[in-house]
Amino acid sequence: MDLINDYPRKAEQLVPCDIINGKIYRQMSSNKKQCNIAIILHADGAPAVNMNNKSLWPIQAAIAEIPVPLRDWKPAVMLFGAWLASTKPPRDSLLIPIIIQLQALMNSKILLKQKDGKIVFYQYYLKNGILGSRVSYNVRIQQAIFDLPACAHFLNVVQYNGYDGCDDCCIKAIGRQIYFPFSEKTEEPKNYQLYLKNSKHNAHRSIQGIKGPTPLSSILQLPNQTPYDLMHLIYHVHVKALLKFWRKMFDLKNNPMERTARIRKPTPCITDKWEYELINFANQSRDHTVSMIFLQCRYDSQGRHQLFGVINHVALDGLGFVEALHTLLTYLGQMCDCEDCKTVSLIDRHPFIDVLGRNPTSEQPVFNFTHEYLSPQGPDPGEVNTQHASSADRRMIGLFKKFDHITTKNLIAFGKIHSTTVQGMLSIASMITSIWIRKMRPQFPIWVLNWCVSNLRPLAKPTIDPKYCVLATAPLAWEHEVNENASVWSLAQEASEKLHKHNKENMGWDFLNATKFGMRVKLPTTMTTSVGILRIRTEYGRVKVNDLRVMGANYDHVPNNASSHMNYVYIQGGQLNLVTTFTYPDLGYQWGERFHNGVIYILECFSRNSNFTVNSIFESLGGQKPCASTFK
Repeated sequence: MDLINDYPRKAEQLVPCDIINGKIYRQMSSNKKQCNIAIILHADGAPAVNMNNKSLWPIQAAIAEIPVPLRDWKPAVMLFGAWLASTKPPRDSLLIPIIIQLQALMNSKILLKQKDGKIVFYQYYLKNGILGSRVSYNVRIQQAIFDLPACAHFLNVVQYNGYDGCDDCCIKAIGRQIYFPFSEKTEEPKNYQLYLKNSKHNAHRSIQGIKGPTPLSSILQLPNQTPYDLMHLIYHVHVKALLKFWRKMFDLKNNPMERTARIRKPTPCITDKWEYELINFANQSRDHTVSMIFLQCRYDSQGRHQLFGVINHVALDGLGFVEALHTLLTYLGQMCDCEDCKTVSLIDRHPFIDVLGRNPTSEQPVFNFTHEYLSPQGPDPGEVNTQHASSADRRMIGLFKKFDHITTKNLIAFGKIHSTTVQGMLSIASMITSIWIRKMRPQFPIWVLNWCVSNLRPLAKPTIDPKYCVLATAPLAWEHEVNENASVWSLAQEASEKLHKHNKENMGWDFLNATKFGMRVKLPTTMTTSVGILRIRTEYGRVKVNDLRVMGANYDHVPNNASSHMNYVYIQGGQLNLVTTFTYPDLGYQWGERFHNGVIYILECFSRNSNFTVNSIFESLGGQKPCASTFK
């Protein structure tokens, strides 16, 4: 306690730049018999275990009156709360109990008495009749420190890369790629009153980057008491990289002639969190009116490389970018095998194919969707902090599963025995999961409207050679009746038959004609796609492809009061890959994981040739609890 009492009086001489010498701290009242205890809150998430992608989010605190570096020592750090799960902590559920106790301390005083070098609570002295000096401590919250993603979550504001991503000023970004223009006008800074005002009128959208209320506004003056994350923004990234470069530059043991080449060499940066990198890339290209390609390469000292890329949908139709990736890997393999890159010959160029100009039918289509089918999945009302989102705020999240070689072979083999396709099995898996996961499950029989992707090349007039057009696609839809006693194989067989029938009837072309005639087509209950075997080899000369993960996004066409999700599979290297994508925050992480795991379970049932009924599938997934987070 002597340290806490003495340091504020000497801090200006000892550490002039410390926070207790700042304006916010000096606004707190203090006198000889009343001292301050200013609490610094900080929270962040970190992987806790290797399994299940669980992260630990502790809410920690330190006392500002303890000088640095003692302030950050383990005995001086207090733990106020913690959250361990595979999802981000629910903001209100985690913060409100902590804030209630902090407010109780702020509204009362901590009284201590000192006698003979001992310090105890004032009530102890009153009880035992001990006399001595009394000191009153005033508890206040000095600040809360988060990194940028955690700051957006706990303050309930948009992410730093959004159009209103700055927490301090009102400048708004422009363009699809989000950049901040220069302005002669000085924008007014955001203040506490602005935060309170905008958080009350935006239940379904953000206003100037503020998405809604946060419990922290009751104990903090936002944004002044949430400083920048200096460690991650500057020291952990830029300064760290500069120090490494400078160390190599001025190392006397090194040859000065080699310094230039060493400086130009990028820093190795293989990342284990490839899912986050892939999701970030998938959400970069929002402008569907232009073709855009982004590529980023990471590598390490062992010769491993990670290539991340995104191709706008309009650049190559459907999953046609796989052919572009095959071409790129072919070039890389040839370049690694030759001494002079100039000797690598260019791959033949192919002419542009006007797919729409080869439409075999020009009549107005007729869709016979006559049943009342299960509506598309709306925003999940049970997910914590779920809210409607505009297209600008919405992100597409991807979940990934790679099945082993045996499971993949069994899935294909049993599918042939039962006269069904991988597309048929995937459609049924998604359809059953979509029924099971509903909080208000409808009564059987249930009609479901399925969409998948059909290939337009064989039915075009004239037909399109696959080597000239990678993938010409359009939706193919069919209605499907589901009874609780229906077996999964019978449903998959029926789905495969309807897919084949509708494809021969030019339904894919009918969807394109519907747009031409201004017709509205019913949105599907669920949407799935089986791409088949990708034309990606495991080796291109000295270049070896160890893994390939793909995700897609189509979020700009989702209404603000709706949500979107999709499943698709592809086979690469003899292994089936499943991808589940969904719009966030309309559908939360917990919803996405439940849906993803449900589809995985049913596909594994197909691979074991298990002819379960729909009702038995429901029981295995969680009985009458469609939102259960665990699976048998």
